[in-house]
Amino acid sequence: MKRNFYITTKLEVKRKGNSLEIGGKKFPISMVNALFLFPNAKITDGARNLLLQNGRPIIFMSGTYRAYGILVPELYPSSVRLRLLQCHYRENLEVARLIVLKKIEAIENVTGLKQEVYREGLKMATDFESVLGIEGAVSAAMFSFYGKQLQKIGIDIPFKRKYNPPTDEVNSLLSFLYTLYYHHFSQ
Repeated sequence: MKRNFYITTKLEVKRKGNSLEIGGKKFPISMVNALFLFPNAKITDGARNLLLQNGRPIIFMSGTYRAYGILVPELYPSSVRLRLLQCHYRENLEVARLIVLKKIEAIENVTGLKQEVYREGLKMATDFESVLGIEGAVSAAMFSFYGKQLQKIGIDIPFKRKYNPPTDEVNSLLSFLYTLYYHHFSQ
């Protein structure tokens, strides 16, 4: 299973065959999704080339956990491409409206709840805070609907979506399913 590697201490990332050696331990390149290097970390040319030849980005981080540079392979994975597009569109209000509109439509399709008041509010939104507020209200309405559905089938948990950390079985299940969903579509 691929994972991100975060090198936060004075370690050097080296190449050993088709693996990376970090702190005396070897990790096959197939295990690496991306490499995050913090100020004290070092990387050899061989390790850099191995990562890039295998489509793995290298992200250079500041001591305050901000990315200040990235080496992206020519044929980088779709998840990196998605993140770069997100950064490109992060200040586009029309894109934000479209994303929230698609969420409203999906909620209507799944729950049967009509969300016309939120659609109208979305059309009149003039800033990101308004769009985020509408998205939050739509999510709250959806989770309220789910809570009522749970009560109908005899699960009497006072349901309110809490995810950091999940506070009950239903929230734990939702967080788990969201994680699986995200992983499936980010590949």
